[in-house]
Amino acid sequence: LSEPVVMSERTEFTIVDSLRGSALNLLGISQNIESDNIIDVFTEKMDTSAYYQIHTILLEDSSGNIDTSEMVVSFKALLKEDTTKFELAAMLPEDSASAVRPESEIFLEFSNPTEWKTVEENFILYSEGGDTINGNWEINSVFDAEFYPHEPFKPDSSYHVSLNLGSVKNLWGKAFNKDSICSRYFTIVESRELGEMSGMVQVKDSIAKPVYLNIKYLNKRTPPFKIMLKQPGEFYIKCLPDGEYLLDGFVDLDENAKFSFGRLYPFEFAEPFYFLKDTIKIRKRWEKEGVNLILPGGAKK
Repeated sequence: LSEPVVMSERTEFTIVDSLRGSALNLLGISQNIESDNIIDVFTEKMDTSAYYQIHTILLEDSSGNIDTSEMVVSFKALLKEDTTKFELAAMLPEDSASAVRPESEIFLEFSNPTEWKTVEENFILYSEGGDTINGNWEINSVFDAEFYPHEPFKPDSSYHVSLNLGSVKNLWGKAFNKDSICSRYFTIVESRELGEMSGMVQVKDSIAKPVYLNIKYLNKRTPPFKIMLKQPGEFYIKCLPDGEYLLDGFVDLDENAKFSFGRLYPFEFAEPFYFLKDTIKIRKRWEKEGVNLILPGGAKK
């Protein structure tokens, strides 16, 4: 596509046999992991003697512009066997990793488009005491996903991840060649190495909606993380490594846990957001107080 596309529940794809009129079963749709201008659509096996049409409607770019027209592209199937071995390409934190951040997630990436339900059913995260840690999955694409524990990891402790690879399947139902258990053991950073941040989030017009704060540690090796407040007010963030941070936030008016950019037609405002221009210095064993974020008001129209 000519511009990056924002995938949404309203975006629709259909692939139809142009002669028979029957639709192909779509197994997975996601943004390409290398280019956000590309959308990958995975289907059941095609018929090389057939001609197909792919229909797309409601494509939206990152500026909120929507193309409501139906686009149709015709093509003939060319079957070429994918010889890529189905394997676990990456799992983070790495085995025996130490000083892992308490807000970290478990990252998984596979070499083939994956049926993530089979991963969820065969994935277990344990505490050092043997208790199962529950959480939520965030599927980034058919290749990679992240598991977020309901509560941050506890400092001065260790955790264990177990994944039964023998029961994990790709989108076409193919499992690993043999049963194997993938295990990871990692420890969380010591509490004496951590600092804290506290402050206030204010929103004009007294909007009682959830607020998401994004905290970026100015260390390129560490991805940003976010916290959610049920509504504007005081916040307190524990377990921050020593260093400098950037802070921004937005009011989640539509309560979908994602920032909405708004759109031109039909016109809608973007959700209220703001970012602090100055960096926030965190020192270990100290609390940085008085960090205030004042968000603009207004509702989407």
